[in-house]
Order: sequence, then C-alpha cells, then structure tokens
Amino acid sequence: MPIVYSVSGSKAIVRLLNFTMAKGKSRSGIPPLSVGGVHRTAAAIAGNWQLAAGALSSTPERARESGAQIGLDPARTYGSWHEMLEREAALPADLRIEAVSIVTPNHMHAPPAIAALEAGFDVIIDKPLADTPDHAQAIADAVSRTGRR
Repeated sequence: MPIVYSVSGSKAIVRLLNFTMAKGKSRSGIPPLSVGGVHRTAAAIAGNWQLAAGALSSTPERARESGAQIGLDPARTYGSWHEMLEREAALPADLRIEAVSIVTPNHMHAPPAIAALEAGFDVIIDKPLADTPDHAQAIADAVSRTGRR
C-alpha cells in the first residue's frame, strides 16, 4: 500500500519511497547476523518503501554479489557506501534514494550516517544509535546541521 508522499493543491501524489542500505563488516571479520534482511522484511511489511539501491558488503565484489542475489539493479549496486552516496546524490531527485538504512555493525554507524545526512538523505538506524556517546552526539549534530532526519 503506497503512502501519500506529498500534496499539491487538492491532488495527492502517491508513490513508494526509495531507500538503500549501507553495510560493513564486524571488527572480528566474522560476518554479523544480517540486520539488512530484517530491514528489507520490515520495509516489505510496511508496504511504503522499496529497496532501490545498496552498498551491501564491505568489499565491492561481495556487495555486487549480494545485490544480484536480492535482485537489485546492477547499476545501483555499489561497491561502497561512499560510492553509493556520491552517485545517488547526483541522480535527479525523482530517481534517487530518499533514505539510507544503516545496517553496519554498531561501531560503524556514525560515519555512513553522518555522510548520508550531509549528502542530503534521511537515515534509518536500528538501535543502538551509535557505540559511544560522542558518536551519537556527532550523528545528532549532523541532523541539526543538515535539517535531515
């Protein structure tokens, strides 16, 4: 079920919201349980989000393999979250992502979240927000500075 995204006069514009996922690896090198799958499932249940792009692993090769496994367009399956944010920000507003779901390990939430906010995207972060109070404050400061959510 799509949601009303914006209203222009008496006409409602209804469409799905586009999101992407930024993922990394654990400090130990052991792949973490995939919260990305949880986020994709929640988006499917909500019915108002569609996965439109992704940086789905800590290596470009695995990121592209993961994107192919879940059916992402290869042109929007990125080798890193840095590449994803840069290329998505360059797309026309009606085609690019609107939010980034941060599915990195907890100790890596802050860098991609802050970069996404600064690139003009809202972020979705599962708990905990960050691994330290300083990192959490840095994310909060980026929200205040950019006006994003």
